[in-house]
Amino acid sequence: MFRKRLATAAVLLVLSFAALFYFPQVSWLAFVFFLVGLGAWEWAGLAAYSGPVRVAYGLAIPAICLAAAQGLAPLPVSLKLLPFALALLFWALIAPTWLGLKWQTRQPLILALTGLLLLVPFGLSLIALRAISPVLLLQVLGVVWVADTAAYFAGRRLGRRKLAPSISPGKTWEGAIGGLIAVALYAVIWLASEYFVGSPMRGPAGLVELIAMLLLVPASIVGDLFESWMKRLAAVKDSGVLLPGHGGLLDRIDGLTAAVPVAAFAILYLRALP
Repeated sequence: MFRKRLATAAVLLVLSFAALFYFPQVSWLAFVFFLVGLGAWEWAGLAAYSGPVRVAYGLAIPAICLAAAQGLAPLPVSLKLLPFALALLFWALIAPTWLGLKWQTRQPLILALTGLLLLVPFGLSLIALRAISPVLLLQVLGVVWVADTAAYFAGRRLGRRKLAPSISPGKTWEGAIGGLIAVALYAVIWLASEYFVGSPMRGPAGLVELIAMLLLVPASIVGDLFESWMKRLAAVKDSGVLLPGHGGLLDRIDGLTAAVPVAAFAILYLRALP
């Protein structure tokens, strides 16, 4: 299982790098459409949609994402921030409350709107951050990848105290702390590389960047736990079977759906400041 998991992760990493740095804009938009559409298809499965309804949902969510990207493009930054602000509100307040109360809703409309709020800002953030800089988007993605990987190994080796046993029994506080420490090291290395290439991220600005990267770790954990809770309510182990050793696509991007829109909000907001 571990070899299969590692091989799948390697293929995904290569594909992500190729798309991020070598795809032209049209191909990147098609990539985002496919990614969001597949995520919407799996979310529809968790929501117990089937047949034409599931197909329609899987097509409608990425279509809304690309339409929103085009519609927001000519607007002022204050309006461009709106979908990311909604995502920040969801992941900072609504999702933790949902998990804390262990809300077990299976109401189709609520689940449809929740999936939209999860996936559309995620797709928009991939488009917006890559438009600023592929390296910037890689930096954000790297935070979640490093945190996930470190948490997995730290949890297996040191895990004793369960983080949320009734939601995701495999996650531990030791794993979460391991992920945070690894991201702190990742952030220091990243900031050091920026310093040596003459980046303006020095002094207070560099400290803000360091803190921002650390804050993405709890955001990614909430995203991970939220998808785990949805799977528990749907009585399934994985969101799908697309990725050998990993399950479905949502099982791989659950942390990203929370962390990347939060990062996009912070980055776009800071860039808009005088």
